[in-house]
Amino acid sequence: MNSKNSITINNLFITFVAFSLTFPYHNLVENLSLFNILVIIGLLIYTPLVIIGARKIPISFIIICFFISLNFLVALNKENYDFIKIILWPMLLMSFFIYLFNDKKNIYFFIKCYIYTIAFTCLLSFLQVNNIKIAWDFRYIFGLPLEPVLLNQFSNAEKGVGLAYFSVQFSYQILLALGLLFSFFSKKTTEFKLLFTLLFVGVLSVKSITLFIILVTYILFNFNKIKFFNILIFLIFSFFLSDLIFDRFFNIFQDSGFTSRISLISIAALILNDLPFFGFNPNEVNYLKNYYSINISASSWVSEVSFHNSFLTNLIYFGYLSFLSYFFIWYYSCYKLLKNKYLINKELFINYLILIFSYILMSSFHNAGIQTGDIYGWIIVSIPIVFYKLR
Repeated sequence: MNSKNSITINNLFITFVAFSLTFPYHNLVENLSLFNILVIIGLLIYTPLVIIGARKIPISFIIICFFISLNFLVALNKENYDFIKIILWPMLLMSFFIYLFNDKKNIYFFIKCYIYTIAFTCLLSFLQVNNIKIAWDFRYIFGLPLEPVLLNQFSNAEKGVGLAYFSVQFSYQILLALGLLFSFFSKKTTEFKLLFTLLFVGVLSVKSITLFIILVTYILFNFNKIKFFNILIFLIFSFFLSDLIFDRFFNIFQDSGFTSRISLISIAALILNDLPFFGFNPNEVNYLKNYYSINISASSWVSEVSFHNSFLTNLIYFGYLSFLSYFFIWYYSCYKLLKNKYLINKELFINYLILIFSYILMSSFHNAGIQTGDIYGWIIVSIPIVFYKLR
C-alpha cells in the first residue's frame, strides 16, 4: 500500500514538472515559477538522500559541474556577473534532473508526460494562429509576460505560442519533444502518429525555418521506420499551411530579421579580433557595436540589439574560458552518448545525437542556450548521464 502510494505521488510530481515546463517563467510566488518551486522541493528531498548515502552522485555530474565552475574565474574578473543564472542555476538543474531520473521508469514516464504536454500546446498554438478565442482564453489563465513587446503580441493575439511566453521558447519546447519522440517511441504505433502530427502542427504554427529543417532531418533519418500515414500528414499540412513556412523561406533575403543577423555576425567577427581573455564589459561591447555597425554600413538599430547567438554572446561578454567550458560540456554529452551506445539501441543513439546537434544549431540563432541557463538545453545535457539506467 505504501509502495503504491509512493509511486502515485512520484508520478504526480513528475507530471507537474513536465506540465510546468510549458510555462516555466510565469511567477507564482515572488520571483518563483511553478517549475522553480518543484526544483526546490525535489532538491530538498534529494540532498538528504545523498548525505545519508541512499543516493550516489554520478561521476558525470561532478565532471560537468567542474566545467560549469570554471566560470567562477570569469566571475572574479567581471562586474555585475549573474552568478545565480550562469553558475548556480545550471548546477541546481543538473542535480534536480538526476534526482528526477533516478530509475528507468521515471525517465520514460517523464518523457511521455513531457511529449504529451507539448503536443497539447502545439494543438493550442494552431488554434491560436487561427484566432480561436477559447485557445487564447485558456492561455491567459497562465499569466502574461511583463515585457512591453511580448505583452503587445498577446494583447493583439499576434503569435500563437501555446502556453509559452514567446516563439523562441516555444521552439525549444518543440525541439526537445521532437528529439525525445523520435529517440524513445516506436515509429509503428498509433501513439507516435498522433504525437508526430501534433508536433508537426506546432512546427508550422511557430514559423521557424530552423525547426522545420530539423523536423525534415528526423524524417529522413527515420524514413524506413515511418509509415506512409506520417508522410501523407506531412505533405497535407505542408500544402495547406505553406504560407507559414515556405513563403518565409523563399523571401528570407528580404526578411529584416535574417539580414540583421548577418550584420550582427559581421560585427561580432570584427569584435573578436581584439577579444580579451575574459571578454569585454557591456559598455565596451555597446561602443564596439556602434563603431563597427557604422563601418559596415549596417542599419542604425542593429547596434542596439543582441547578437542572437548564444555562443557569440557568451564568447564576447565572458571570454575564451567560459566559451571553452560550455564547449566541453557539449563534447562530454556526446562522449557519454557514444560511450553508452552499446547499452542503448542504434535508433536511440542516432536520434538523440541529432537532438544534441539540433539544439546547438538553434542556440546559434538565438540568445537562449545552456550558457544562459536555458532549462531545455540542460535537460538534453542531463539525460545522457543516466543512459546507463536504460539498459
